[in-house]
Amino acid sequence: MWQFITNIFSESIQSVGVVLMGGEDLHRIRLKSMNSAERFIAWGKESNRTLEYEEALTLLDKLPKYMGNFNDELRFKKLYALSYSGMINCKLNELKKFNTKISKKYDTDEFMDNAIFRISNRMKELQAIIAAAESSDTEQLKLLLGDQKVQQTRVEELALDARKEYEIVEDDFIMKSSVKENKTTEIKNFKTVIITEVDELQDKISDFSQSLNSSDDHYNEMEKEAIDNFKADINKELNTSIDKLNKAGIAVKKN
Repeated sequence: MWQFITNIFSESIQSVGVVLMGGEDLHRIRLKSMNSAERFIAWGKESNRTLEYEEALTLLDKLPKYMGNFNDELRFKKLYALSYSGMINCKLNELKKFNTKISKKYDTDEFMDNAIFRISNRMKELQAIIAAAESSDTEQLKLLLGDQKVQQTRVEELALDARKEYEIVEDDFIMKSSVKENKTTEIKNFKTVIITEVDELQDKISDFSQSLNSSDDHYNEMEKEAIDNFKADINKELNTSIDKLNKAGIAVKKN
């Protein structure tokens, strides 16, 4: 399949490189390149990878912005927009896969926090028992352990048992706290990377939007209306995807 893709890519680049050609030949080359870009976009939807969309953009970047044919120009702009929209959706898919991996790898924050809270409370109880035993405060020990336990066990044994349990509980506390910290760090690192990638993508989308706004002069009223409708549709689609990223904690700006 990749050999086929490579052939399409090479042919399109070669075609775009031809300078001195008639109008019909140039039109044919533009259509061929846009058809190739369209295939890459379709493959990008199937694979959920940005690579195919990047290949589509590479092809489109080689074409002139103004083609002398409104339908070709509009199709050209739509392919650009579909590539950027597809790349945003790829980031959403990456986020979905990451969240699935995290949910399988770690317990929920609520479960982990409750476990750490219970262990922390037990550590405080054991510290109080050890302190009371070391000071031979039998009344405090009775409050903590009950009369029967204190009457049946020597204070030294109570202190020793409490110290042994404390070591075990402390190790458990350190382990669970470390796991929680690892989860937090892993999520933070992923979000940092994806935010950087989406920000870079947003800058490119912003440049693309500005190019749309600056290209109105050579269109008639009907064509301008079609462009405006196209801009509204693509902004709505992009902002919907960005809303999903924002809700997932990936803070990015809207267009």
